[in-house]
Amino acid sequence: MEIGKIEKPSVEKFAERKKLYCVNHVFFPAKDEDFKKILDRYWTEIDEHLRRLEPLGKIKKIFIEGFILEGDESISGVREVNENLYNLLKKRIDEGGKVIQIEEEPLFTAFVDLRNCLYIVRNKEVYEKLYAYYKEVAEKRFTSIRKSIIEALGEGESALLIMDENLRALIDFPEEIELFLVVPPSYDEIVKYFRDKR
Repeated sequence: MEIGKIEKPSVEKFAERKKLYCVNHVFFPAKDEDFKKILDRYWTEIDEHLRRLEPLGKIKKIFIEGFILEGDESISGVREVNENLYNLLKKRIDEGGKVIQIEEEPLFTAFVDLRNCLYIVRNKEVYEKLYAYYKEVAEKRFTSIRKSIIEALGEGESALLIMDENLRALIDFPEEIELFLVVPPSYDEIVKYFRDKR
């Protein structure tokens, strides 16, 4: 093998395996045109990368962090906040993919509420107690998400997971699920954009 050259995975090797194409859910209100162009390019490159992966297995299931609804209609609200993601999801649904709920509403809302509270707490003792509760809720949430994905993903099936990469990394998926991290070149530009804004 040539150094620096990535070998293309063989279709046969993954045919019977469960496959999870993981996409970092990058969304921030694009206030300036330069950042909007980077975001547009990011989602276009994600779509292209998924197309190159799909010979390993067409996306049958779609899992989206933060979604409480299930089914094709569940993405209608996405269009208003992230049209690029909406278009990507709509294509996969039109090709036979189905949105499957992986969130339990009480765990998701508690997780979000506690995370928001942690941003405003000033007292150290209050912060420590709140953080301990946040960790407990987060662990339950990630265990629930993991279980939902494992139960929904059939043998040889491929699925798309749209989730914050830092949170996804906290979920320990079993070896029977092959993870494919979809990270396009424009992601580096997004990281650089926010680093420069500090």
